Amino acid sequence: MDIKDVDITTHADGKAGFIVELTKQINLPAVFNRSLTKTGGRPAEISYGVLAQMMIVNMCDKHHPLSRLAEYYEHKDLEGLFHEQIKIEQINDDRFGGFLDAMYEYGAKKLFTEIATNAFMRYGIRVKTINFDTTSKVMWGSYEGSDGKEGEISITFGHSKQKRNDKKQIKIGVGTAEGIVVVGEVLSGNIDDKTYNKEKLDEVEEILDNFKISKEDFHYIADSSLFTEENLKKAQNKNIKIITRMVDTTTISKDMKKEIATKLEDLEEITFQREKKNATYKIVERVGN
Repeated sequence: MDIKDVDITTHADGKAGFIVELTKQINLPAVFNRSLTKTGGRPAEISYGVLAQMMIVNMCDKHHPLSRLAEYYEHKDLEGLFHEQIKIEQINDDRFGGFLDAMYEYGAKKLFTEIATNAFMRYGIRVKTINFDTTSKVMWGSYEGSDGKEGEISITFGHSKQKRNDKKQIKIGVGTAEGIVVVGEVLSGNIDDKTYNKEKLDEVEEILDNFKISKEDFHYIADSSLFTEENLKKAQNKNIKIITRMVDTTTISKDMKKEIATKLEDLEEITFQREKKNATYKIVERVGN
């Protein structure tokens, strides 16, 4: 037989295969299948776990929109990657739209928390602190439904961290530990960081339970938006230790600045190693109420 007469199809799926295996390590497909699959009715042509994997692989690689996912997977070994028989014509935006609807119905935040917990447990990452913050993302267009209403969140004007106060936005709240996101959610564009931190303080005990974190070892970290009387009292009542920045307008902050300004040369210095340039700070410790 002449090798020229053999029809050979080659696939370069190294990156995709690596990402798929990583998702298996944190039990991601099983979480989606267990959470989203309904009892009874016709089985899904493509399991929810595989749909989640397909979207993650694409986002980590070429990041095609949903309407072009078939184009991304056209020359990939689908059965070899996902171990399900998948035809390229089955990959369409309607199918993934339905998947996103099912994920929303179940609770995307709940799914993310369970998968993040699996990841930290799988790789033995111990959480002692979580740093909470928000960012904004500019949005274009109209987002009202057929009934004239928006959805679960409002895409609207608010304080833009991207300096685009002329555009509507959403906000994204994240909590990170060891540089890894452990808590994530999409927020209305007009929510302020003080309100966000107040809500996180209400939820922090559940987060600690999920990650098997002792309150004795834990610190809640956030910027000066955490520093409100209500938030400080809430943290105290819940016995949650916090690290934050005191706002400049407080009397104690003003008094400390005046005191420190007279003795800068005598203050202790600490240096943090950076890749390009080390950062040196002068510090002083005070205890007060």
